[in-house]
Amino acid sequence: MRAYLHVTVHRRIDNWYEGLPDDAALALALHHRRRQAVERALAVAGPWHVSDWGHTAAPEASYAVELRLTLEGDPGAPEAELPALTWLGELLDGDQVPRATSNLIKALIGRFWLEQRAEHLRDVTFALPGGQKIRCDPDGERMLITVELRDGRRLCFLYHATEAEIEQKRTWSF
Repeated sequence: MRAYLHVTVHRRIDNWYEGLPDDAALALALHHRRRQAVERALAVAGPWHVSDWGHTAAPEASYAVELRLTLEGDPGAPEAELPALTWLGELLDGDQVPRATSNLIKALIGRFWLEQRAEHLRDVTFALPGGQKIRCDPDGERMLITVELRDGRRLCFLYHATEAEIEQKRTWSF
């Protein structure tokens, strides 16, 4: 089994808030900070590899980089899973996403969240071969996950949502 996953990772845009262009030293520093964060997040052993790093290590700053991951097996479900990730897995299962791909996305969301919370990077979007998208937007100590399914439905929930909050979302979603 071989599957592909596109991951778009945005850098912080502090230079914009200071009125500085994307070729300013601050933008380049943020670009390098994102590269290091992406490398840390993806430095996990498993049945997958980065088949295209995009412009992650480019000498010039860019707002977003797109990577391509190749999945060659199932990394397995996380041992202790947050209710939000359990529901994400159920949504993807219902949208015919292979379990191995779902497990990889859930694992990477947790790894990227650590880098987002440390303010090393911004939004991360996973684009699946079936057209589904999962966007992870950090906001301080919280992260909003937006799932776009093949039929066009969009569902939003917090990464650290409780089981009760997820259950309430389930009743609103369908």
